[in-house]
Amino acid sequence: MIIETETNKNMAEQERIHLCLDKKNLDFLDKVKQENYLSSRSKAMNYIMDQFKIMISDYNKYKNSKEEIKDLKSIVDSTNKDTKMLLELINGIYYKEDYGGIPAIEVNPSDAYQMTKERVENKIAKEHYNKSRE
Repeated sequence: MIIETETNKNMAEQERIHLCLDKKNLDFLDKVKQENYLSSRSKAMNYIMDQFKIMISDYNKYKNSKEEIKDLKSIVDSTNKDTKMLLELINGIYYKEDYGGIPAIEVNPSDAYQMTKERVENKIAKEHYNKSRE
């Protein structure tokens, strides 16, 4: 690509450049010009450049969002572990009074755990149902 610049004093903040483009790129430029009802190839090139800048900006936002989601996932995982530990400890307290050990919830859940689990599952189901109706 050969680029020559010369300042055009009549156009504010614009410069005239001369480009050598492949036939396929020139065809693409003409297609963009036609599809977007632009009056010149220069406007088509500016349009393409603006769209490219927007695409890069969106990609950077996506990349940052992806990192934020990763951070949130680790926080949620940590909270989930803490919640499971609390459930195990609470379950152990109920069993300690009767059996003296702390069995796992999956093995021998207490009545309090079972009631709480049912209540939470019903509450979540109602929330999902209400959201689906909106």
